Amino acid sequence: MPHVLILVPDPLYPEPFAWAFHVEADALRAGGFEVTARPWTAVGDLTPFDAVLPLVAWGYHERYNEWLALLGRIESEGVCCINPPAILRWNSDKAYLAEMDAGGVPTVHTIAVDALDEHALREARDRFACERLVVKPPISASATGTFLLGPNDTVPGEAATAIADATYSCAERTLHSKRDAGAVHEHDDVLQRRAFDRAEE
Repeated sequence: MPHVLILVPDPLYPEPFAWAFHVEADALRAGGFEVTARPWTAVGDLTPFDAVLPLVAWGYHERYNEWLALLGRIESEGVCCINPPAILRWNSDKAYLAEMDAGGVPTVHTIAVDALDEHALREARDRFACERLVVKPPISASATGTFLLGPNDTVPGEAATAIADATYSCAERTLHSKRDAGAVHEHDDVLQRRAFDRAEE
């Protein structure tokens, strides 16, 4: 019987996750898999497992360096991980949307900016010809650091404070369902930012 490890949140992560874990674990067990769960922050020895599944690895955005270190370890140890660490690393930072957009993939349009400031907001509004923007850190989850901005709104206070520690920002404009029916996202116009803690430097 194949033995798989599902990565779950750190014990201190405040959001309930059992509802998500059990649905996936039960489906795997019904398919003939043995399932074990461990926090992604303390995975321990990975040799007993045929595959690692980061299905509920919530909170990675709050401990991003640790998350990257885990992906590096999985990669270096040659552990089977679904999806592969390179894909997870790329997908963990929503700046990947800029690459997809540049490649012609129907998705949220994304632009890169040096910092989230009024100039970046003007650039996004002008380029995307939109009125509403959503400010969201590319490394985020559960709407952490997300703001909906109207046509006359300025950079939110929290985001303005964060740009002092920002090393990269990106802006994105989502697609509208009637105009872009093939899009994978259908929301309002979006501006993303990314701010790293200086401890990462």
